[in-house]
Amino acid sequence: MITIKSSKVYIGYVNKISEPLAVSYIRIIPNFSGYKDKEKLTINITTKYTDVIKYYLENDKKKEIDEKLGIIIPASEILIVSMFDSEIFGRFNNSKEDKENTLTTSQIILKGVSDIFKDLSK
Repeated sequence: MITIKSSKVYIGYVNKISEPLAVSYIRIIPNFSGYKDKEKLTINITTKYTDVIKYYLENDKKKEIDEKLGIIIPASEILIVSMFDSEIFGRFNNSKEDKENTLTTSQIILKGVSDIFKDLSK
C-alpha cells in the first residue's frame, strides 16, 4: 500500500523500481485505490481495478495490463509504503456495515489478486 502526498492511496503490486541513479519512481499495478481521510486517518477505497485486470487476463491481453493500468509514482510524492493485509484492514472498521463491505472487499482482494498474479507470472 502506498500513500502519496495528496492523500491518495494505492493498493497493488510493484511492477518496476527506477534505476538507482535515474529519476526515482516506482511503477505499480493497482488493485484498489482511494484516499486517506485527513481527520479520521481512515482509508477509503474508491476504485477497484481487479475486474479490469481479470478482463484483460481472460481475453489474452496480459501484456496490456501494465500499459493501460500501470501507475508511475515519483519517489518524491510518496509519504508511506506499507504492507497491506486485507484481513487486518477489515478488522479496523468499526460499524457492522463497514465490516460487511470490507469483508467483501477482502474476499475480492484475496481471491482476485491471488488468481490474477498467478496468471501474470505464467
